[in-house]
Formats: sequence, C-alpha cells, structure tokens
Amino acid sequence: MAEIKPTGETASQPGNDDSIAAVKTYWRQNGLYVAIGVVIAGAVILGVGGYVGGRQRAEEKASQMLSVAQSQKQLEELVSQYPDSKSVPLAKLAMAVRQYEAEAYDDAFGVYVQFLQQYPDHPLAAVAELGVAVCQEAKEQNEDALNSYTAFLGKRPDHRLMPQAMFGKARCLAGLKRFPEARAVYEDFLAANPKSGWTQYAETGLNAVNRRLRSVPASPAAP
Repeated sequence: MAEIKPTGETASQPGNDDSIAAVKTYWRQNGLYVAIGVVIAGAVILGVGGYVGGRQRAEEKASQMLSVAQSQKQLEELVSQYPDSKSVPLAKLAMAVRQYEAEAYDDAFGVYVQFLQQYPDHPLAAVAELGVAVCQEAKEQNEDALNSYTAFLGKRPDHRLMPQAMFGKARCLAGLKRFPEARAVYEDFLAANPKSGWTQYAETGLNAVNRRLRSVPASPAAP
C-alpha cells in the first residue's frame, strides 16, 4: 500500500515547547488532515472507487453530493437523505476532518468512534482509528492517545498512515516526559525507513526530543 506523502511545505514537527497549539498545527499541515483529504479526494475522483457502485439512482445522487460537498451542512444533508448509501462512510470521515479543523475535537472524536462501531471492516477503518488517537492528542489526553497510537501500529505496522502514528506515539511519550522512549521511536523509524518521504519530519522530531533531554537536570549522585 502506497505511503501518504508529506506536503511540499517545510517540515514542521512540533517544536521544543511541545505546546498543544504546535501539535494541532502539525496535524493540520502534515498529518491525518492531509492524509484523509488525499484518501477521500482519491475515492471521489475514482467515483468513490470500490465503495459506491453507482448502479442505483440514489447511490449516484449520493456520490454526486459527496463529490461537490463544500461544507459541513452539505455533508450532513447527504447523511440524512441517504443514510444507507455507500457514500455515507466517506461523508462521515469528511465531517470529522472538518470538525477537527474547527477545533471541535469532541465532535470529531465521536464521529470516528461511531464510524468504527458502524463500519468496523470498512476499507477506511484505519483512518478512523488514527482519527481517534489524533483527537485524543489534541485534547491533551496523552496517555489515551499513546495507547491508541500503539494499538494502531500493532495492528497495522505497514499501513500508509504508519508514519503519522509513529510520530504521534513519539509526541505523546514526549508529552508524558518519557523522552528516551520518544527518541527511540524516531530512531526506529529512521532506521527502518531511510528513504521515506517522512525522514525529514522524523529528524526534526528527534532533534526536538534531544533538546529536551539535554535540558533535563541530571539526577543528583547517590551519597
């Protein structure tokens, strides 16, 4: 499965301060927001390839609504008018992305959880799984987010969203002041993916963690 590529912008891992604002900016520029947008756009361009058959009139109409939806209201109308359409799962993911962008993290989290309950075997279930973790991180629930990222990596080690999950795991570890473990995550990624398009991001994150480690006071010597 092809890897989601980073944007063409300058690498922007959250900085030395580990502020939650930096985390949110990072995800908008380089993480799940971009990845989901790529996946959904690709599905729409392909006629919601594989997800919408396009044989029934209702399915065709729902697919058309999804392809031109520009607002949360339009997505909600699609879900309301065609609740059984195969376009609805994609519409719900798009809704969650917009809610995250609007900093409605609880709402986005709820949509991702509901998605996994309703469509546990959907081809885009991994997007919702990572979405849960991203929302937990945005809400500064580092322990919960760490568990969600770790679960994602254990279940989907070769998924195209693996880099985002690894970086999220490292950030949560850093947020919990478990800096050696955070450093190990970045180092493991670089060792296993030396030619990845995400290498620059991993290096930036690693440098930030190393700065934090150098700033931690040394433990006093035992008497």
